[in-house]
Amino acid sequence: MQWQTILIVIGIILFVFLLAFFLMIRFTKTVYKRSFDKRFNDNQTLKYFTADELNLNDEKIEFNTLDGTILRGHIFTDKEVNEYKGLLIVSHDIGAGHLPYMKEISYFAKAGYKVLAFDDKGCNESDGETFGGQTQALIDLDYCLKYVESNDELKSLPVVLYGHCMGAYASINVTALNHPCVKGVVALAPFNNDASYMYEMVTKLTSMRQKIIFRAFKSIIKSRFKDYCKYSSLESLDQSNIPFYIIAGEEDQMVNFNTNYFVFKDVFENKEGFKFESLPEVGSKPVLSLEASKYDASTNDDLGRLQGEYKDNVPRDVLKKFYDELDYDKLYELNEELMSKIINFCNGCI
Repeated sequence: MQWQTILIVIGIILFVFLLAFFLMIRFTKTVYKRSFDKRFNDNQTLKYFTADELNLNDEKIEFNTLDGTILRGHIFTDKEVNEYKGLLIVSHDIGAGHLPYMKEISYFAKAGYKVLAFDDKGCNESDGETFGGQTQALIDLDYCLKYVESNDELKSLPVVLYGHCMGAYASINVTALNHPCVKGVVALAPFNNDASYMYEMVTKLTSMRQKIIFRAFKSIIKSRFKDYCKYSSLESLDQSNIPFYIIAGEEDQMVNFNTNYFVFKDVFENKEGFKFESLPEVGSKPVLSLEASKYDASTNDDLGRLQGEYKDNVPRDVLKKFYDELDYDKLYELNEELMSKIINFCNGCI
């Protein structure tokens, strides 16, 4: 009888453990699916500067990514510049593709670069029913570089990559994929890999720190992206011999500063060609001026209150009025000192 009781208790414990295990697996699959199994488009509310407003020539391009999906982008040049130092490729974060980076694109173009900015699969101008996950950015950047290497007008130019958050992860890790045309990387708010980013977001939002969640994310990502999932920023930085300029805002609410930037700096600060810079009081886009970063944060707070007032169902006309009244020159104002440093870094790479 005593042994029967013990076996029943063991059985209950095993059942509870397996139930918790399968619930966590289901939870991670749901989180990943809801996060990435959709398109990311310009929702026609937030204003972005246009090529005409910034005195840029705009040549439209397209190329195929791994599965044949057509990606669309632009080659921007300043109308007053006729000779080019190199090609700077912009790899964007989640959102409206290349559009939020138009002020930086203009800055690089005025400094004498051709700037190639494209939208990842499932984002903005590019085809694709869904985005699928942040590893897709690495795949798409890999195929962008293949496009550049096969293009007669571009293949002779030295390339510098400029990536933000997801795009920074892609820019760092594409250096492990045999593209000798890449001479340097500017990485804004990079993270180690797709799985680590998702795990950190879940632990931040739920306080759940079970490693099974991290392993579940790795499994999901591997099933979707195969060999591309194996790359990590720590390993790619360690193996690369080109210069990197890694920049982060200390108040970043999206990419954990301590477990990403601080770790990269601790490991690679003394490696030749590596440059690090952190910005106090600045958020997830560290090239913004301090005033712009604070204005962006206050704008997000105001939007949050508006969404709360309407229970996340803000009428279109109310939302349009909110966005129309924003000060876009202030919202996109760049940190001129930092941008000058970035230009000097790029020039040194080529």
